[in-house]
Amino acid sequence: RRQRQMCIRDSTYTGRTLTLSVKDAAELSMTTEAVFISGSIGSAWPAEVNLMSLDGETASLLEEGGIAVRKGADETVVDLTGVASRLSVVRPHALFTFLATGPTGLVSEPVVLGIDVEPAKIEIVSQSDVVIGVNTANFLIESDSDNLGDNLRMYASDDGTEWYECEIESITPSDTPGRYDVTVSIPTQSSNEVKVRVDYCNRTVSETVMQVVSPKYTIDVDAFALSTKVRINADTEDMRRLITAIARVYADGRRCHVIDRDIDNSIITVGDLKANTKYSFTSTVADDYTDSDLTPAVTVTTEKTAGLANSDFEDIKYHALKYKHMPSGGRYSQTIVEIYNCQNYTDFDYNIPEKWATTNAKTFCMKAKNINTWYVEPSVYTVDECAGGNFAVKLQSTAWDTDGQSIPDWRQPSQPYVGYSRAIPEIAHRAAARLFLGSYSFDASTLDERFDTGVDFSSRPSAVNGYFKYVPSISDPSDRGKVEVNVLGTVEGKQQVIASGTQLLGASLDYTTFTVPLTYTLFGVKATGISVMISSSEDTGSIDYESLHISTWDDVEKSRSLGSALWVDEITLSY
Repeated sequence: RRQRQMCIRDSTYTGRTLTLSVKDAAELSMTTEAVFISGSIGSAWPAEVNLMSLDGETASLLEEGGIAVRKGADETVVDLTGVASRLSVVRPHALFTFLATGPTGLVSEPVVLGIDVEPAKIEIVSQSDVVIGVNTANFLIESDSDNLGDNLRMYASDDGTEWYECEIESITPSDTPGRYDVTVSIPTQSSNEVKVRVDYCNRTVSETVMQVVSPKYTIDVDAFALSTKVRINADTEDMRRLITAIARVYADGRRCHVIDRDIDNSIITVGDLKANTKYSFTSTVADDYTDSDLTPAVTVTTEKTAGLANSDFEDIKYHALKYKHMPSGGRYSQTIVEIYNCQNYTDFDYNIPEKWATTNAKTFCMKAKNINTWYVEPSVYTVDECAGGNFAVKLQSTAWDTDGQSIPDWRQPSQPYVGYSRAIPEIAHRAAARLFLGSYSFDASTLDERFDTGVDFSSRPSAVNGYFKYVPSISDPSDRGKVEVNVLGTVEGKQQVIASGTQLLGASLDYTTFTVPLTYTLFGVKATGISVMISSSEDTGSIDYESLHISTWDDVEKSRSLGSALWVDEITLSY
């Protein structure tokens, strides 16, 4: 009689392979005593079976229980390695007895394998808190198990009734033998506590209560008029991103509506605020929070919802562009007779909007060498064809020349005789009409122009809106009007653009709306000024550039060369 005794910890057997082999056996009897097979096996195999002659059902039960029988030509091998790992501490003892019978009836001595199952030691030495957002906890576990990772399971519950399995992210040996650092994912949005259960081989071996805490962070606040940007400050980039993704923001204790979460820049934008109002902002990642979970309060006052000066163009500078009896084209004859006693004249009396600058000093230059409508033409003025109120502004690209040559007399070639000169002079320059906030100057002697764009402004709008209609030049139907907006601020002692936008305006015979969105990327930089530039053409630039790119059409009857026309009205700001 040979007996072998072994002891395993729960279901952690990782020793060498347990096999038995027999040659030339007619029968191989296996008797099992006090064996409990864990898992889904409904019933164990018979107490005594002949391994050399198994029916299908018994063979299946043995296989599920971890016993493999491999028959060769002259040798049969029984592998019990699998059954060792299926034993449970519920039935801590198992005894296997094997007898072989040869072809002549000779019976071998019995071979006995005894297995004792003892509980593995699983003890929580220490544990961390669960940080909301990070949602992981760290345990130091002491165990004498050889394969802790295969059999350890951890579960969490908010109330101790419903448990959910937690993902074990890693198990690594610590510096102390027999101890392991275990990292577990425990998702939660609670700021109180969570119960954690430790199971080993489907048996609960420990329970603990973990505190759920908010991550440590602070906020910076950049208040606009009706919205606010909240920047998250934490120790690491990963923590900032996590907090930005889940944090709540409160203004005077009221939860704010989140407009946007910029994870990359750790900024949360909240809205539903009032302009020119003081608020105290706090933040937390917890749902059921206490005062200790809130960040230190930051008190700021939102900006005013200011508008642009004379944005509806109702304030008028009357008779700003006035000239009586300006020659319109050259002299011409009444008939084919070379008597040039006819000359047309045009009276100008246009108004312009207050508080806005124009390029009329260039196109309607009173210092031009030859005052004639071919060379001198208003480009920006008010009209009563408007979207709202009483006035709008019309901008029209035009040809101009401060050094225009004398226009030669023109003789009627034949009937029908026309009431104007058909002589078209060479015109040196073209210009897009421009209307903008700021000031403009033009020197006719040097052809130097200066644009001082922008006015003082202390709010940061989200968009500039308005109404327009547009008729492109006959000679350039693809032309478009343009609205350019720049918001200025001071960065490191220097004024620079902190938000900008451009909108091109296509053909439209009726008034329609436009919007120029503005985005601010520099946190905490307040506005010091704003520039709004409206142009009758998208091709704006220097005098030489515009003379090359702006297209005009010669209106011989009216003796002027005009291009694209843009009407604008009711300029407003969104916040």
